[in-house]
Amino acid sequence: MTLPDRDRRILAALQLAPRATWRQIGTATGMSEQLVAQRGQQLLADGLVRVSGQVDHLRCGLGINVQTRLSCPPNQVMSVAEQLANDPQTRFVTVTAGGSDIFVQYVVRDHAALPGVLQRLPPVVTRADTAMVLRKFSAVEEWDSQVLDADARAVLRPDSGQVRYQHQDWTTPETLTDTEHAMIEILHRDGRASYAELSRQLGTSESTVMRRMDSLRRRGCLRFRALFDQALLGYPVEFLQLLTVEPSRTTAVGSRLAELPGSQLVCCTTGDSNLLVFGATTDYAALYDHVGAVSAEDGAVHGIDTLMITRTLKHAWIPVSAERIQLAPASESVRLDQQKEPA
Repeated sequence: MTLPDRDRRILAALQLAPRATWRQIGTATGMSEQLVAQRGQQLLADGLVRVSGQVDHLRCGLGINVQTRLSCPPNQVMSVAEQLANDPQTRFVTVTAGGSDIFVQYVVRDHAALPGVLQRLPPVVTRADTAMVLRKFSAVEEWDSQVLDADARAVLRPDSGQVRYQHQDWTTPETLTDTEHAMIEILHRDGRASYAELSRQLGTSESTVMRRMDSLRRRGCLRFRALFDQALLGYPVEFLQLLTVEPSRTTAVGSRLAELPGSQLVCCTTGDSNLLVFGATTDYAALYDHVGAVSAEDGAVHGIDTLMITRTLKHAWIPVSAERIQLAPASESVRLDQQKEPA
C-alpha cells in the first residue's frame, strides 16, 4: 500500500508526536488544520495508525521484558505465531527469517516466572532461547523517520535534545499510584484521548489530569507510540540483530548504536548475545550499510545475528493484521503490579 504524500506527512508527524494536535501537525506540514484533522481521523478510523500510551515496565518496577527466539517445523510457524499473539502475556510477536522462526517478547514479574511461560509454549516448538532485558539505550518512540524536515521536527519535538531519555541513569524504579495506573489503562486503548475525556473517566479535574500525565512522562513511566506498518513511511526492511559485544564495551557500543539512523530500539540483554537491536531501513542497501556500521565498532563486536522480520502479528500488546493495527484490547500492560500505592 502506498499513501498519498499528504497522508504520509501526517503519519510521519504522528510518529514524531503521537499526541500532537491537528493544528500543530498542520503547522509542521504546511497544511490546513481542517485537512489534517480530516485525513488524520481517516487514517485512525481505517486502522492504518493507532496511537497507544505505553508504560515502561522496567522503569516502574512492574516486570521485566523477556525476549524469546523460537524454532519450530516450517509448516507450523504461522500457527504457533498466531497462538502466541493470542496470549495476553505477549507484548510483541513476529515471524522472522534467519537464525530462528519466531521472535516473542513477554512481560513477566521476574526471572522466576520464566519456567511457567515456557511451559505454555506449543509442543511443536523445538527450541527456545530466552534473554532478559537489563537496560535500554534507546526506545522505538524516540526514533525519527526523517520524512519531515528540521523545521517540522522543531514544531513537533521542541525538546528533541531531551527526548532521548538517559535510560542508563534509571536505577530506582518509580511507583505508580492507582490513578496513574487507571490513566495508563485508558491511554493504552486510546493514546489520543483528550484531557476532557480522561477527566470524565477518572473523575478528576482536567488540570489534575494534565499534571499527572506530565509527571508520568517526565519520570519516564509513560510513552506514546504511533503504531503502523513502517513501509507506509518508506521503511519496508525491518530487522532484529543480536550482537555479541565485549562486556566492558557494552555501554559504549550500545549508546553509539542507538544513534544509527536504522536503530529504533537498542537494549542490553542476558544470554549468549548481550545487545539487541530492532530497526528498519529503506532498502537492503541501507541495511548493508547499517550492518557495516555495527561491524565497525573497533573490534568490540564479536558476532552479529541478523533476523529479517517477515510478518508482525502483535505490537505493543495490540494485534496487527496486514497493514492495519486493530483496536487496542483491555491492557495487560500494568496488571502485573499488585502493590500499588493509594492515590
